[in-house]
Amino acid sequence: MILANDIQNYVRDLKRGPRSKNNTRKAIKTLFTFAQTRGYLPKGLTEASDLQRVKEQAKPIGMFTPEQMAAWLKHAAQTQRVCIM
Repeated sequence: MILANDIQNYVRDLKRGPRSKNNTRKAIKTLFTFAQTRGYLPKGLTEASDLQRVKEQAKPIGMFTPEQMAAWLKHAAQTQRVCIM
């Protein structure tokens, strides 16, 4: 049997950043919901329902300088340049 505490410990112990941990948490919740829709788990709350989100630190949005963009474009393949521009 998988308990909420087991899932919470698993996510907490991942050697990943907060965003990845929250993505994993969401994937686990989706798996439990899928199992419910297929009848593998009873309807209602599951052990994954109350998993706590990991706090993410807001990071400032960075900006490339014109020199950085020029260097990046200089070394990018032609197919990449289309995506960058």
